[in-house]
Amino acid sequence: MLDTRQTIINTFHDHIKNHGGGYKNWRIGVCTAEDSRTLNLPAAAETLTIQKALSVEDATAVMAYFVYIYDVVRDQQPLVFEDCDVVYLYKVLADNPNAD
Repeated sequence: MLDTRQTIINTFHDHIKNHGGGYKNWRIGVCTAEDSRTLNLPAAAETLTIQKALSVEDATAVMAYFVYIYDVVRDQQPLVFEDCDVVYLYKVLADNPNAD
């Protein structure tokens, strides 16, 4: 199902609230639907949530909202905005070497 910007934002806020930690403990990114099936985030499996947006612009706007308003860190996965209409969010575990 395709979700609006506001629906994804609300879903992500609820997800963060339910799984705990400050916003800076979370990572957010955008990718294509195809790439979302092969995201290599083994340490994030329990907290990973993926939402398909209505458009590339909506997905990018959701990511920007969390990065600039809540200081969620943008994921370090390679980023090419073309066709990236999926937004994903996950919590960084304390023992994760990629944690900031």
